[in-house]
Amino acid sequence: MKEDPKAAAWLKGHVLLHCYLNNMEVSIPHQQDIKNLLSKAPELLNAMLQISLLPRIKGKQASLSLATTVIHFQQYVYQGLWVNDSPLKQLPHITDRVGIDG
Repeated sequence: MKEDPKAAAWLKGHVLLHCYLNNMEVSIPHQQDIKNLLSKAPELLNAMLQISLLPRIKGKQASLSLATTVIHFQQYVYQGLWVNDSPLKQLPHITDRVGIDG
């Protein structure tokens, strides 16, 4: 990773996003990094959506399933949920241990 700073930055961003979506505790310096990542997230997610709407082959229509997947991922990031989390976890005081499974 020291040889390729872009790969190191990508890996760090990936790990921090996973920490955010899984509600994991991170150290104070990394909390600021997560805030920076989330401040840029709407712009990056909108760019992902725009790219997903581009035709894959000239003259062909864009893939609706890809655009739908990006939109779902946008919602998960905005709501701070993981893909397989219950939507009920958006409510206060609802966790995996209380209220979802029983």
